[in-house]
Amino acid sequence: MAWKDGNGVLWFTTQQGVLALDANALGSDPRPPPIFVDTVLVNDQTVPVDAGKPLPPMPRKLEVRFAVLSYAAPETVRLRYRLEGVDSEWIETTGRSAIYGRLPPGTYRLRATACNNDGIWNQRETVLGFTIPPVWWETIWARASALILFTVGVILGVRHWSKRKLNRQLLQLEREQALERERARIARDLHDDLGSSLTQIGLMLEEFKEAATPPAELKSQSAIISGRVRHLAQDLNSVVWTIDPKNDSLPDLVDYLCRFFLQNLRLSAIRPRLEVMDQIPRRPLSPEARHHLYLTVKEGVNNVIKHSHATEATLSLDLAGDEFVVTLRDDGVGFAPGDPRPSIRHGMQNMRTRVVELGGTFDVTSAPGQGTVLRIRIPVQSASRD
Repeated sequence: MAWKDGNGVLWFTTQQGVLALDANALGSDPRPPPIFVDTVLVNDQTVPVDAGKPLPPMPRKLEVRFAVLSYAAPETVRLRYRLEGVDSEWIETTGRSAIYGRLPPGTYRLRATACNNDGIWNQRETVLGFTIPPVWWETIWARASALILFTVGVILGVRHWSKRKLNRQLLQLEREQALERERARIARDLHDDLGSSLTQIGLMLEEFKEAATPPAELKSQSAIISGRVRHLAQDLNSVVWTIDPKNDSLPDLVDYLCRFFLQNLRLSAIRPRLEVMDQIPRRPLSPEARHHLYLTVKEGVNNVIKHSHATEATLSLDLAGDEFVVTLRDDGVGFAPGDPRPSIRHGMQNMRTRVVELGGTFDVTSAPGQGTVLRIRIPVQSASRD
């Protein structure tokens, strides 16, 4: 039981007797409360507070709990703290802990102080220093490695892009050069073959106009002109066939060579034979390759007709791996390897030059009285690159 008298004295009854308490006799407390770091929690897990020992990296939550030694009126004690580099001002609270969310790697100093029930602040701050280490991808070595890898990647990317651009430019240049070579070849063929044939036909017609020609000679000259015109048409047809992009394949070349072989030998006394593989895969061929192969076979067929005195000639067309093989054989008189006749020597040299330009091989086997075998091997693109 307790009561208060008129002087403000509080009276309490106890088992031992009556207790009097004079509130006016109590003075203020001039001593500030001491403050200590009690516990450090990282992600709600207690960690030891050892000097120089870093905290776990990437803390989601950091809580520092303090102990404030004040027993007069502990509910009125206030705490003030500040984390350097994070808090711009002091944070004051009646609680006993400082809580922070995710903190970046670095070194920190948490300063704290407290006041007693009379508002007297402890001027001696408690300081907690701690370090949050970076995770491996935040270290300077990881960042330097990432920067190096990024730089190398950029360099390789630029190099790859530059190489592709250069390859495209080179390919375009090669196409333009190939087009220029093709134009020059067509102009040369038109000038050399068609031009010379037209000139000869013109001269023969001029002779008919200037002098009276006997009927027998006129008939002979007409036959010659007819042959010239026929060859002229054939040469013109070969030029058109060569530049037509629809014929840029191996089957088209085989078909054209077979027709040319049969048409020319049927005009002679030589019996033609063809040996062609059943299935010819569709391999691409450039106009230049078709042109050189056609002229080489044409030269060989003309040699058979003019010089071999053969009764039979065989044209064999086959594909051996990635090589197109052309074989022309006859049962004629043949010739010695050192035959001095210019028509044979120069013709063989021209054929060999054309085949070598295509990266192929040219072989001739012949002997007097044993016929002649001419074999051409030209590389063609494989089926995987068609």
